[in-house]
This record gives sequence, structure tokens and C-alpha cells, in this order.
Amino acid sequence: MDSIQRFMIPDISKFKLPSPSPEGFQIMEMLSEVNVDLSILSDVICRDPVLSATVMKYANSPLYRRVIEIKSVHKAVNLLGIRNVATIILIATMRSFSTPPSSASDAIWNHCTGVSALTRLIARVVDRSLQDKAEFLATIHDIGAMTLAVNLSNYDSIYQSAIDNDIALDQAEINALGYSHNDISTAALGKLKLPEEMTALIHNFHQRPALTAIHSDDDKVSAILSLAHQLESQVHGETRVTETMPESIETLTVLLNLSQSRVEDIIDEFEDILDQGF
Repeated sequence: MDSIQRFMIPDISKFKLPSPSPEGFQIMEMLSEVNVDLSILSDVICRDPVLSATVMKYANSPLYRRVIEIKSVHKAVNLLGIRNVATIILIATMRSFSTPPSSASDAIWNHCTGVSALTRLIARVVDRSLQDKAEFLATIHDIGAMTLAVNLSNYDSIYQSAIDNDIALDQAEINALGYSHNDISTAALGKLKLPEEMTALIHNFHQRPALTAIHSDDDKVSAILSLAHQLESQVHGETRVTETMPESIETLTVLLNLSQSRVEDIIDEFEDILDQGF
């Protein structure tokens, strides 16, 4: 039980929540189908200028190391695949949702994109088959924090207090509000109308029991995301807040069978990507 008294969670119906464009909703519905026609999917994306631009930027990101620049949405979609298209919709939705940006929403977004990149880099080493799923979940893992940043006029000061007092963001939120962004993530995710199997791991990501062994792909993804989360904060030092995590970096590297030198290589690659402006 928390040492800080927790109060009633606010009525989420009064909050502005992230919502995809009409084209984004149509694509989300298509993604739940067993067989998706990528040509039709590309045509829908092309009707939304923001989605189209995001797809092209994402496909040409240094994270993917394309030898040749991708110049068409159709080719980008074919190369990226279904899971990455879902990630792109979330990126476009979150950026639109947090406009105009505040200092906190900008910091949260930069954190989410950084964690996303790190999850892909870690998964490449640990289990390449989990890259897309881990990156997708990393993109939305702090949707609750973004929702608070957009809706609460005092959230910038709450975020800054976490940095100034060197405490976890969720604890700073509880101190100020009586609840944390973890408490509203489920409602925010529900607005996106994503398939449950795509979001199940996020609902209790910060509040789950600590991993002591890897028994499934879901355990592995949770460990990858948790490690990426902590490494991202470590790279950015005092400019980034932390969040409560049930495992230490040392425990996670053991669970994922990562040597210290391998982790350092991942961090170096991440810093190179940051320098290139992913």
C-alpha cells in the first residue's frame, strides 16, 4: 500500500483524450483483420497528410539504416509492416494531441520516442522477432502522463518538481494530485480503440510484480521495455524524470542475458541515433 494517501481518480470523461484522425481510426479497424491489404492501407494513409509525412519520416529514420531513401508511402508501408504502421498512427496521434506543446508534454514525448528507439535496439540483440511489438508498446507506455500534461494547467510544475526533488514522476503526481498517470492510462488507451492484445502489457506496466525469470515473450517484452526506460533516463541524466520500476538495470540485464559491454554498445548506438536526429 502506498505511504502517500491516494484520492479518487478524476472523472476521465471530462478530460481531452488522444484520438486518431478518421483515417487513423479506419486503419486501426483494418489492423484487427486477419489479412490486411497493404495497398489499400497505403491509400488510406495517403489521404491524411500528417500520417503520410509521419510514415515517410519513420521509414527514413536512422533507426532503420535504409541504404536508399524511401520516397513513396506505398513502398514505406510494404517495408515497415503492419505493427509499425500502428506505431506510426500512434506517433501522429500523440503529436497532434499534444499541440500546442508544453514543456512537460515535450519532455514526455521525447522520452517516449527515446524509449521506443532503445526497445528496438535491445530487441535486435535479445530477440529480433519482438522488435516491432516492443517499439509499439514503448510509444504508448506513457500515454497517461501525456494526457495529464495536456489537461492539467499545473502539470508542468508537477513534472519539474519530480526533477528538482529527484523523485519518480508517478510519486510527484501522487504527492500533488493523489493519483498518478498510471491510473488513467487504461482510459486513454481505450479512446484509441486498439485491439486488446496490442495494449494488454501497458495497462499495469509500472505497477506489475517484479520479474524474477523470463517465462514468455510477454515477460521478455516487459523486461526489454523496462530496461529501455531506465537506460533512456540514464543517458539524459538530470534533464529527464524517472518512473517507478520494479526491477533494477542489473536484474534486467541478467534476465535478458546481456553483458555490460553489450549494453554499452546499445547505448552508444542510441546516442549516435540521437545525434542524427531520429
